[in-house]
Amino acid sequence: LDLGSGKTERIATGSRREQYDVAVSPDGRWLASTLERPNYHRDLVLHAFASGRAVTVSDGLADVAAPAFSTDGKILFFAASTNSGPLQVGLNMTSQERPYRAGLYAAVLAADGESPLAQKSGDEEAEKDENGDDDKTDKDKKAETPVTRIDLEGLSGRVTGLPVAEANYAQI
Repeated sequence: LDLGSGKTERIATGSRREQYDVAVSPDGRWLASTLERPNYHRDLVLHAFASGRAVTVSDGLADVAAPAFSTDGKILFFAASTNSGPLQVGLNMTSQERPYRAGLYAAVLAADGESPLAQKSGDEEAEKDENGDDDKTDKDKKAETPVTRIDLEGLSGRVTGLPVAEANYAQI
């Protein structure tokens, strides 16, 4: 919805009354959302507002939920489950013994981006100005909006599992 002109654009339509999880990049240029497929699993889809192009990031083999961009716009976090099948289709008593469990994942959006799991040496210090303060004032830091750069080529190869316990994650 363009508030200035009132123009609307349909981004996606599901085949059932499924739930959508959505997140907008910090710069407002990208939408990450989930879209349910015929197998009842939700895929992760990225939509570029400027071009209208949509790209499916996941492969349909897991149920994706709760996308969330990092505050700097460099990482897209999401949950995904490969054991959700028994829970997906209405009344199924086998689901009583199979709780929904998902792992957390991080997609490095830029081809030259750094994994959140990359080891840091820990010996670098932040640059200081002549007063011993950080380079930028708090006002300067707040005024900057990080640009989210997404290199779609090879994006699925830049997804990594995070070392956390499986659980029923929502609203990351």
